[in-house]
Amino acid sequence: PVFVDFERAALGDPLDDLGNLLAHLAWEHATLGPDGAAAGPFAEALAHEYAARTAPSPSGARAFHEACALVEIAELPVRRRLPGAAEVAGRALAMARAALDRPAD
Repeated sequence: PVFVDFERAALGDPLDDLGNLLAHLAWEHATLGPDGAAAGPFAEALAHEYAARTAPSPSGARAFHEACALVEIAELPVRRRLPGAAEVAGRALAMARAALDRPAD
């Protein structure tokens, strides 16, 4: 079970919320092994459904918001000085770069 807190979901740019959720799902898919296996396909389905039901957004906007969330994921272990922080941060930053390099939707 996963709890998704929609408390502030109606505030600001909806792509910020979508990008944040997609980034966290991508992170779980990349780092949790079998426990995160369903996160990747779910993220893809969610992004597809969002795109099908909304007006087109500016090119690269969703990728920008995903990358921002991944940068936040990267900085947490560094700020907390956790063991292995550099490796975790490097992986999250690589995922942020890949999100920005993805063809615009």
